[in-house]
Amino acid sequence: MSTIQIARWGVAGISVGCAAMYAVAVPHFFRELRDHCVYSECMAFYSTPPGQEWLVAHGITPTVWALAYTLLYVVFSLLYFTAGAALFAKKRNDAIGLLGAFTLINLGSTFIPVMDVLKQHGPFLKLGAQSIAALGMAGFIMFYGMFPNGRFTPRWTGWLLGTIIVLRIPGMLAPGTWIDIQSSFAFFLTWFIVWIGSLLVLVVYRYRVVLSPMERLQTKWAIYGLVVALGGLAGWTAAYLVNKPAWDANPYLLYVLEVGVHGSMCAIPVTLLVALMRFRLWNIDPIVNRTLVYGVLTTCIVVLYGGTVGYLGLMFQTSGSWVVSLVATGLVAVLFHPLRLRLQRVIDRWMYGERGDPVATLTDLGERLAEPMSPEEVLLAVARSVREALRLSYVGISVRVGPGDLDMPIAEDGPVPLEIRYVPLVHRGERVGTLHVPSLPGTSGEIDRGHDGWTASDRRFLDLLSRQASAIVHGVQATYAVQRLAADLQESRERLVLAREEERRRLRHNLHDDLAPRLAALLYTSSAAEHRVDTEPTIAKSMIAELRGHIRRTITDIRTLVYDLRPPALDELGLVGAIGERIADLKVAARGLAPQAGASPLHIELDAPEVLPPLPAAVEVAAYRIATEALVNVTKHAFATRCMVALRVADGKLELTIRDDGVGTAKPMPMEPQSQTRIGGGGLGKASMRERAAELGGFCGIERLAEGGTIVRAWLPYGDADSTERSKTMQPSERDETA
Repeated sequence: MSTIQIARWGVAGISVGCAAMYAVAVPHFFRELRDHCVYSECMAFYSTPPGQEWLVAHGITPTVWALAYTLLYVVFSLLYFTAGAALFAKKRNDAIGLLGAFTLINLGSTFIPVMDVLKQHGPFLKLGAQSIAALGMAGFIMFYGMFPNGRFTPRWTGWLLGTIIVLRIPGMLAPGTWIDIQSSFAFFLTWFIVWIGSLLVLVVYRYRVVLSPMERLQTKWAIYGLVVALGGLAGWTAAYLVNKPAWDANPYLLYVLEVGVHGSMCAIPVTLLVALMRFRLWNIDPIVNRTLVYGVLTTCIVVLYGGTVGYLGLMFQTSGSWVVSLVATGLVAVLFHPLRLRLQRVIDRWMYGERGDPVATLTDLGERLAEPMSPEEVLLAVARSVREALRLSYVGISVRVGPGDLDMPIAEDGPVPLEIRYVPLVHRGERVGTLHVPSLPGTSGEIDRGHDGWTASDRRFLDLLSRQASAIVHGVQATYAVQRLAADLQESRERLVLAREEERRRLRHNLHDDLAPRLAALLYTSSAAEHRVDTEPTIAKSMIAELRGHIRRTITDIRTLVYDLRPPALDELGLVGAIGERIADLKVAARGLAPQAGASPLHIELDAPEVLPPLPAAVEVAAYRIATEALVNVTKHAFATRCMVALRVADGKLELTIRDDGVGTAKPMPMEPQSQTRIGGGGLGKASMRERAAELGGFCGIERLAEGGTIVRAWLPYGDADSTERSKTMQPSERDETA
């Protein structure tokens, strides 16, 4: 048999035995009350006996009096037995359900004095009654120490509760002996304080750290029932002790006392049934709130009324005067409403935070944000304000800081719960982030405004705070965007500097490794020819002729180097003329390639304004290079018969378009602006076109047309008039470096 099966049979056996002993004890208890407890105090009943004279004076027989108390106790026990049987039937496979059923059945039979009558009918029944009481006490302590998940957390609490039980059980089995801690008031008081204190600390720790939201709500119900029961027991006991002679002299009041005490104790089985058996628990916070408000209010009214009557009676030396009562009643009536409102506000703030006063919450948040803070500190202040205002255990905020649908967690306040709900933060129709709050029982996913377990006031307050948080998160999002832009700008500047240095290093290598040695060789050749002019004129002439060829090749290399920096045609002919010259050269090449490819000659047209506005040197070079690269690709690879090159200027941008009717490219680059940030796809020429446009803040894309052919488009911003004027006045060396 498994452990749960053994526990089930053990609980069933003990509970049946307890119910059987209770059934045997009820008639004995009734007869004991009727025959012995009416006229004098007896072991089976602890209340003051009414006496024969009082019963005769009020027309009540001993049978009726005994029956009234017996029925009260039987109804009380049946409620506990029924609750225990229901828990056993529905939760027999759950350890905490079995322990709860065992506790309720034992408490229902041992809290009342019915079982005490069995102690007079032999040692066996006496030991049985004492054992059931001891087991009920142990079950009660263990149940609230393990509720609601049936585990000891932390584990050492099991040893602590076990020690508390072991110290008490011997005295319950052998009362009045040296092993009974109740024989020493100081020792028993210490034991009781340790038990109650450890139970409170354990419940608070498990509630705040260990339990899930559903288990927390279950704990609220169980603790609420326990507090109501013990509070009612303490309240009725205090009322009895304050004026004991008056209560003992009136059996009616004693019966009311019994009804009040046992009625208060009925809260335990009711709340435990709700906590363990109802799938979707009701929110108990409003019930606790009203209980606290009216409980404290009732106490204040009683103290106020009693204090007023006593004070006025002493002042005017009167007792029971209707004037004094009238004055006290009027004072209570005047103070009742403002006192209730004040208590309601205090308890609401203690239980719910500042949700009843949104102005105070927003004011506090504004004061926190008045100090200079980083974006992370700003979001942490918002999260803390939301958590404190709603009395939540955890609040987190994530911000949408980049493209896509992913949010980045930025701020968290409080321990992260096991289940989290997500509230979208929307600013002007755009989702800017997410607010993370603890999940509530019975729900999943994002907060459903109609069926989430939140009260209407909670939802209104959460909506208000989320709107305010959305505006703040939007500001933080903008800050992150500026920081990203600054980082991108810094990266671009670094890339430009690196590119410039690489270009300078290339020029240095070309000059040092190629041009300089060649010029040195020319120097040596010219010197040698000079020495042989007189003695060997033929050899000197040959050397001079060779020298002339070397000089021509050197001049060609220097021109190529200069052309790589900036095509001379741009300075001589302008951008339109330079592109036209390049088109003319490519037409010649195309006519030579057409017969080899078996196609018609390529016809290239240029569509450009007669006069372009003054353009920066960098824009001219980029446009010329992009046009040249695109035309070369068309000539070599497109097998096109027609190509159109167009230049347009509008809104401070130069638009360059090259369109052909060829076969297209293998991997066209997308036309969207985002393509400027993606590297890859295509050859070096395509990457060069893209990078040249990106360096100027523009972009270049290639698109394959549905009707056939390919179109290359480049947008190059050339700035305002001031920048172009500055470009016109720049020295050639400066323009070359800029290019």
